[in-house]
Amino acid sequence: MIDKKTKQVICAALGKGKVHDFKLLKNSKTHFAKNTKVGVDKGYQGIKQLHEKSSLPHKKPRGGVL
Repeated sequence: MIDKKTKQVICAALGKGKVHDFKLLKNSKTHFAKNTKVGVDKGYQGIKQLHEKSSLPHKKPRGGVL
């Protein structure tokens, strides 16, 4: 995790071999404070079930514009 303002690494989780990012997050038992906004990439689909204030990027429509 990285602090958006300071760009400092807050914590990191490691796994043995190939492990998907979201699975690594769930297995690390890392929890966010309820008032913390979390921005993640598309690899974290399903995080809304774990943390309400999370946001995923919107995908550009095929042949369209964001």
